[in-house]
Amino acid sequence: MEIHLTHLANLLERCWIRAEQQTARLVSQKYPAPSEENLTFLFSGELREVIEQASEAREVDSAFLSDLRASVPNLPYGTEQHVHGLIARVTFHGRWHEGRHSGADLGLVVSRPLVELSWNRLEFRRGHATGLLAQAKLGCSARPGNAHLKWGRLTAAQVKKFPVHRNYYSLLLYRLRDATRAELQSFGWQLCKDHSLAEVKRWLTSDTFPCELTSTGILHALFGREIGTEDPEILRSLIDPSSSHVHAIELRVTWPDHGGPPPSLYIQQTQETIHLIQQHLKA
Repeated sequence: MEIHLTHLANLLERCWIRAEQQTARLVSQKYPAPSEENLTFLFSGELREVIEQASEAREVDSAFLSDLRASVPNLPYGTEQHVHGLIARVTFHGRWHEGRHSGADLGLVVSRPLVELSWNRLEFRRGHATGLLAQAKLGCSARPGNAHLKWGRLTAAQVKKFPVHRNYYSLLLYRLRDATRAELQSFGWQLCKDHSLAEVKRWLTSDTFPCELTSTGILHALFGREIGTEDPEILRSLIDPSSSHVHAIELRVTWPDHGGPPPSLYIQQTQETIHLIQQHLKA
């Protein structure tokens, strides 16, 4: 049974939203009318700073321990000393990806521990990664006072590669609504799985995105392995920033080198307690 890392996911979602808000302030005060690439660059720097602050304050470690305590009743004394020290880092990698490979200009990679309870043993696996390709689109007012935003078109490379990557492909929507393009709104996301290329083109033309999600929703689903891809070959060749040339925001939650828990920890539990854990994880 996989342990749900709800507290940890919630913390990272709050950090992400705070970084979005700080990016909006930068655009308003210093960098009006940014390009899609510049927005991604600014945001990645703000996210790096916010995540580092949370790690230094031991918030990441505390959230992870809270998840273990919530999921495993009567967590044995001393378990904390084996698992503490979890930190989070953000890295922004790469150059503009060659369109013939991905048909996207951004990869989002979330790497985190995978924790499973197997009868009376906690199993830990480092570096479990989930990735999502994203095409960043910038929506700007067509003219002052017009609520309708212009999004531009997909490139020929994006059109060609869309069917190949659709199941783990999304639009990342940056909105600049005022005339000076200095008012950046909260990011929006539109997943493309189960949608046709014709639908995506219609969304951009009509400024209507039928199932738009917030960054909180996307990160929660990606962290929870509900969207994106876990295929190691796809991550290595297209999305994983360590081996591809795509712009990528890598959010890594791990223990420092040579730190962290052993592969497994023995948890002495009664049958009744195991039943309670099962019920909790199904809730």
